[in-house]
Amino acid sequence: MKVIAPILVNIRETISYINKSTSRLEKFELITQQVNAPKLSLETDTPTRWNSTFHMLERTIKFREAFL
Repeated sequence: MKVIAPILVNIRETISYINKSTSRLEKFELITQQVNAPKLSLETDTPTRWNSTFHMLERTIKFREAFL
């Protein structure tokens, strides 16, 4: 986990940044449509759920092309 900890922080901050603004969320949705990404929402992990980090990463990978 020490190796990927900075990456997890970056992913959490990115998701939080996008979700905090409706205009940013709309722009992200437009980008996802352009790259044919699935119509799903971005979700962050929850510290009290042991598998939520896995689910966050699994969902984020589906948006890989949109983040590039």
